[in-house]
Formats: sequence, structure tokens, C-alpha cells
Amino acid sequence: MPQESLGNYHTVGGFVLASLGRIPRKAERFTWADWEFEVVDVDRNRVDQVLATRVAELGTPREDI
Repeated sequence: MPQESLGNYHTVGGFVLASLGRIPRKAERFTWADWEFEVVDVDRNRVDQVLATRVAELGTPREDI
């Protein structure tokens, strides 16, 4: 992430919450820059697991992290 785009996050879950502006649902997806994030697991108000996939310029996944 570019330094100027970083908020005050201590976890990936915090980044997800700040990006969406709410508590996400399981299987919810969103795109940030050239990354797609999928919420894999949520426990009450906590984002437990997130899958981050870098997306190629044409929209095809390039690599999973």
C-alpha cells in the first residue's frame, strides 16, 4: 500500500472495516487499488479471515496472498 493511502490500521481486519465503513458479511468482496479482498470469516464484530488477491490489469487474478 502506498504510505499516503494508509490509515491508522493495526490489522487487516481494521483496514477492511475502515474501507467498507461497516462490519462486513462473510463472502463479501471489495477492490482497493489492484487488490481484491474477500471476507472469509467474521465472528460477531471481528473480521477473522481475509483473502487478498492481486488482480492483473485486465481483471484476472495474478497471485493469492
